[in-house]
Amino acid sequence: MTPTAGDFEERYRELCDFVSIVAHDLRTPLTSIRGFAQLLQRQARAQDGESLRASLDTIVQQADRLAEYTEWLLEIARLETGRVALARTRVDLEHVAREVAPALGLALAFTRPNDDAPVVDADQRRVRHMVRAMLEFASERSAATPVAPAPIISFDVQDGFGRLIVEDNGASLTADERAGLFERLVLTSDGGRRRSLAHVGLVIAAGMAGAHGGRLEVESPVPGSDRGARLSLALPQAR
Repeated sequence: MTPTAGDFEERYRELCDFVSIVAHDLRTPLTSIRGFAQLLQRQARAQDGESLRASLDTIVQQADRLAEYTEWLLEIARLETGRVALARTRVDLEHVAREVAPALGLALAFTRPNDDAPVVDADQRRVRHMVRAMLEFASERSAATPVAPAPIISFDVQDGFGRLIVEDNGASLTADERAGLFERLVLTSDGGRRRSLAHVGLVIAAGMAGAHGGRLEVESPVPGSDRGARLSLALPQAR
């Protein structure tokens, strides 16, 4: 019997559910690993064991990385199955940027139509993840460019949306790179073999922006320049 489109759709949802369940189950051992590693960290500091501290720091860093991968799996499954539950509240975009940017060593520049920073109606945890993905992308591109200035963060309000804008001075993106920036989870070589993960954080950020009734967009080169990329996150203004 030839599979129908409905069969493929059901199978696809089944696979998404499987990924979601596995990701949820991974949380328990990850939490346990990190908790015990942090306990040992405290003990090592009391004993001034430099080597032990370095090893335990690595354990915690890797546990954090696994937790990040787990969260990616969960968010992708939620987006693909349309099961995104948003805890909406009033979110100050400038406040979020000030929380996220310093850890990445980024410059902040504000361009707003008035003295009030954009306040949006959104899930604060998801907004923090979206902003972090944007800043990490811009930071990586700036770091790869000799003597390039740090990415610039700005804000404005347009047509009922609060916008956070991130500009970098990296190489201009090709049309193909722009088209796939918010869609591709894996980058492949010309031979079609798997090469590396794409900018998964941006893929999730674009999906989450859409779930909020907003959008994440890219322009490259930056208007008025022959290089760089501009990411713009637009979310509904809070009433």
